[in-house]
Amino acid sequence: MMKTKKWFAVLACAVMAFSCLIITGCGSSGETEAPAEEPAAATWAESDIPGEVQAKVDEVKEIAGQIGKELEGEFGDNYKALIESGEGEEYEGFAALREQLDSARTESGATYVYAMSPSDGKGMPSLDGDTGEKGAFLIGVDGSEDPDPWGEDYGWEIQFTEAWNGDVAAARSAWADTDDMGAELCWSAFAPIIDSDGNVVGIVGVDYPANEILDFPEWNRDSDSWNGITE
Repeated sequence: MMKTKKWFAVLACAVMAFSCLIITGCGSSGETEAPAEEPAAATWAESDIPGEVQAKVDEVKEIAGQIGKELEGEFGDNYKALIESGEGEEYEGFAALREQLDSARTESGATYVYAMSPSDGKGMPSLDGDTGEKGAFLIGVDGSEDPDPWGEDYGWEIQFTEAWNGDVAAARSAWADTDDMGAELCWSAFAPIIDSDGNVVGIVGVDYPANEILDFPEWNRDSDSWNGITE
């Protein structure tokens, strides 16, 4: 009689345990659900860009393209010679190159205008460094009132490579200018610098006032509401 009671008790426990696992899902299977992945940020091409934002992008790209055309030929030749010399600010024609960029800045109303080149991997601007995302672009000549020095590392952004490949390209967002020399926000665009032989020897960057973007914080990389688009 005791054995029978024990058998029924064991059977009842087994049924309850099986029911708990199968029907109610209690107990542990030893597996945990993977956390849901956050959706990747949309790309520039996929984005629904507000008309006011697109108008600012188009404006800055046009200015960068115009300056790039002005620098084609003689400036490109002299800039190439500067980079090949490796002399930086000690190069004989450096002041003239800086003056030309500074004139382009004041005439266009830009906050900053500067020329950049890919890094040689050792902290020097070059003509044939890595122009992809594993590389970096460095200042060759800065035509601003308070210029960054030769070789200042600007890292890598996709629009740098696009300009090096021959296109006029814009940044994917505005950014906050922390200096007291211009607008609260700037938008940047870049164009190739071409020598007399038709070769791209650098890129010119134009940072232009963009306070209109204060009304669109998702397009300001320094805002908590930034959409995170970088390509």
